Amino acid sequence: MFSKSVYEYSDYRSILRDYYYARKHERPNWSYGVWARQLGIRSPSTLIMILNGQRNPGKRLIRTLSTHFRFDKREAAYFEDLVTLHKVREDVRLSVLLMEKLGRHHPAGKFKLLDSDTFFAVSNWYYYAIRELVATKGFQEDFEWISRRLRFDVSPKQVKQAIETLLRLDLLRRSDDNALVQSGETVDTDQSVNDEGLMRYHEQTLDNAKKSIRRYRNDRERYVTGFTIPIKMESVPKAHELIEKFRMDMVDLMNQDQEKDAVYQLEIMFFSLTETGLSTDNQPAPQLKGPSNEDPNTTPLH
Repeated sequence: MFSKSVYEYSDYRSILRDYYYARKHERPNWSYGVWARQLGIRSPSTLIMILNGQRNPGKRLIRTLSTHFRFDKREAAYFEDLVTLHKVREDVRLSVLLMEKLGRHHPAGKFKLLDSDTFFAVSNWYYYAIRELVATKGFQEDFEWISRRLRFDVSPKQVKQAIETLLRLDLLRRSDDNALVQSGETVDTDQSVNDEGLMRYHEQTLDNAKKSIRRYRNDRERYVTGFTIPIKMESVPKAHELIEKFRMDMVDLMNQDQEKDAVYQLEIMFFSLTETGLSTDNQPAPQLKGPSNEDPNTTPLH
């Protein structure tokens, strides 16, 4: 059975992945096809699309999975709320309410009890962009102008809401002549807090990065590079240190310029292309005995 409770998860897909890897470890011939048949799903592609983030399970499949994992009533409700959190991505206030509810059960505090303003600012890429745009030469506090200046779709209404929120959070302020100015230094994101907000932020910035690959061909507008290397798992922390040092050196160097006239995004990813034996929470994938072919609903998750 799983070595941890469903309440220790903050992403429903992590539950599904951990289950899949545990079953695969136990029975190498076990597959998405076998799992799909156990769940009464016509095609394994449904499970694959869900795990890849291309779709979310409907209510019927949520109930089927809850039965499959033998969740009790409260566990099933928690699991359904995790799924719903992904479905209401565009409704930030509903997301905050759900995170507050989930946070009451999550032992590691992965769901921070944030107000809507803070969650808006953390989870939307253009909040950071607008804050930095304020410090550039020729900035105009005009919602239409800002909307046109940002290359990826942001409406004047969203710009207005962002500025109002940044002012309330004291990430922007009014100068003596009522102009918008930044408050404090460069805003950095702590990777250890507010997982859901940061995941949404990075998903958005990576979507923008994908668009820029074909939209902009000038190296001054976008620079893309990458390589694939074999490594020893023990060297991963050192790799993180090197990336962090480069990131901070880049910030220091760019901040030496007196008159900024553009806002750029630096997004660095370093991730495994091979199975590592680790779950999404950086712990060994839980080992469990899966359901037998005769009885697909005999394995508890907890």
